[in-house]
Amino acid sequence: MTVFALHHALKPLADNLDEDRAAKFLLWFAVEGRHRFQKTVFSPTYLTFLAAPAPPFVTRLAAYVALIRPEAQGLIGDPDRFHAWYYLVAVPELRLGPLLTPPERARLGELHPDYARLPIPLTRLGVYHHLNEAEGPDKPDIATDRGRIAWLRILAARQAEAPSSLGRTAPLRHDPAMPGVNVVGFAEGIFGIGEDSRALVQALERAGAPCTVVKVDISDKIGSSAPSGLNHLYSDRPLYPISIFAMTAFETARLAVEQGPNLFAGRYRIGYWPWELTSLPPEWRGVFDLVDEIWVPSQFLHEVYSRLTDKPIYFMPFYLNPPRVEPFDRETLGIGRDDFVCLTMFDFNSFIARKNPDAAMDAFQAAFPARDGREILIIKTINSHAHPEALAALEARVAADPRFVLLDGAMSRAEVCGLVAAADCFVSLHRAEGFGRVIAEAMLLETIVVATNWSGNTDYLDETNGYPVDFKLLPVQPGQYPFAEGSLWAEPSLQDAAARLRMARDNRSADSGRRDRARALMEARYGLDPVANQIWRRLSEIAGLRRPEAADQPSAIPK
Repeated sequence: MTVFALHHALKPLADNLDEDRAAKFLLWFAVEGRHRFQKTVFSPTYLTFLAAPAPPFVTRLAAYVALIRPEAQGLIGDPDRFHAWYYLVAVPELRLGPLLTPPERARLGELHPDYARLPIPLTRLGVYHHLNEAEGPDKPDIATDRGRIAWLRILAARQAEAPSSLGRTAPLRHDPAMPGVNVVGFAEGIFGIGEDSRALVQALERAGAPCTVVKVDISDKIGSSAPSGLNHLYSDRPLYPISIFAMTAFETARLAVEQGPNLFAGRYRIGYWPWELTSLPPEWRGVFDLVDEIWVPSQFLHEVYSRLTDKPIYFMPFYLNPPRVEPFDRETLGIGRDDFVCLTMFDFNSFIARKNPDAAMDAFQAAFPARDGREILIIKTINSHAHPEALAALEARVAADPRFVLLDGAMSRAEVCGLVAAADCFVSLHRAEGFGRVIAEAMLLETIVVATNWSGNTDYLDETNGYPVDFKLLPVQPGQYPFAEGSLWAEPSLQDAAARLRMARDNRSADSGRRDRARALMEARYGLDPVANQIWRRLSEIAGLRRPEAADQPSAIPK
């Protein structure tokens, strides 16, 4: 009402708000008005109004777009052609993606009625893409089986090159009263917290929560980025009543300083904050005032934050979001099929002292001192361009041992997962991990893990599914990590790590049980549906749609 009054303040008093004018105003606001006003909140009731069917249009919002866009007039008589234009042209141009409800997005992924019973079926979205394709000799005829096969191959290639999640995730359930969520994060960042935000969006969609993405950019001089496939969900401001900050607490504080209250005011705010150390400096503890509650992916972080704040803390597992795996050919690196390949990975921006790659190299050399053997260590890195001195030191170390192979630079997620899957052993002699996404993904991909038995990965890595490494706790030294005052972290035992690497090599053929147990645990705890169900329960409690249950208060992570 306030926005309506401001928008019509200069119009005659007789031009009062009635039901018809209210409907037109609400539709105008969804398409245009929301870009003019800050602090607006789209309620579940508003989304239900926009998504109401308006035959022959799929929704009331689509019907309104048909009225205001002249190029749609010639398409109205053909619902398929209109909706192909609407979803693939109008929705991106008008930035309406965040307003598509979960059932509407799921409908795009359903089989098109005209093709559902054919041997080679097509989804609605697949048909819409074909209708929007320019005519030409290379355009397949989808009236034939051969043509549909060719078209599906074209769509798969385009998805691999420019991924899109439109029509990808069907909700487990749909409650029209479920509030929408703003995901604030580095949606295009090629690093851990970037993947956290992308995976969170998929889990929210599966949970049946409307969502939008407020993308935070990172300088190319500091980090690497790539298209996320979430462009249709991007918004320049929050739209919904709940905001989840999928980034560090420090980045959340930076946004508060840079953007002021508009990003925070009038929302229920959740910090989905990664952190690796056991404390925060006293001067930083005011960051907890920016959020109403905190989600953590590990028992380690639950214990850390519980010592620092009285804000509610909930265990919320990360969705591991397994991608299409691009097979990695060892022979391109001169590695034989029977060689025992170890892999360690780190991001230069994640601080080398924490990731501790030198320990992985030291343990490898201690485990396999005979340099004429067939053991290889691949060191995969990213964002070295921001740390030239550290890269030079690493290159010198790699050059001193012919068994070390350095792979530096950005790779697609499918390529990285292919590399992990191709390794015989993933090595992470880190000093601290808030969760350890790459360790968990290696286990999901059935690659044996040798990792420090400390911090976030202890939730899921044990003697039954991998090779945890002994350690001792030491104070973090000045200059090793930011905001480390008063914190401890692990110093892994190189002797034990070397022994574990030899065990991984010697048991390579006999470790199928470990690999199976690792994959099963990852799927059961960090799969899409388990994560979506936990998110649904907590969002329902926040919205008052469901009473909290004692069992949902995760003071301990299930083993």
